[in-house]
Amino acid sequence: MLSVLPQPMNANAQPGRLQLSLPLTITGGPGTQVSQQYMRLLLGEHARVVSESPAQLRFDLDGKLAPELGDEGYTLDVTLEGIQIRAPWSAGLFYAVQTLRQLLPLSVAGGAQKASQADRLLSLPC
Repeated sequence: MLSVLPQPMNANAQPGRLQLSLPLTITGGPGTQVSQQYMRLLLGEHARVVSESPAQLRFDLDGKLAPELGDEGYTLDVTLEGIQIRAPWSAGLFYAVQTLRQLLPLSVAGGAQKASQADRLLSLPC
């Protein structure tokens, strides 16, 4: 089980690890600009928002997920291709960011000005 709080309702580990190099590139669909900028603000120099895909992290809103996830629910998928966060409403995106922060090294998630060379290459479980 993942070591994050609160515990996810569902967590399915897949084989492999996502390898990322900083700065983390962030993009998203319509209505996700605040979440993109919030993540960039939290990570400081370790992230940048890009307008085009592909990016390492993508935010999407999809109201059709509300019956399954509720108003504040989200999905956070880590695959070999990147990270995708989906939610029916922006509150879900906010909570997903809090979970993702717990998966990152403190030197990155805390927005430290200078990450060590080792922390500039991230490896997240899929």
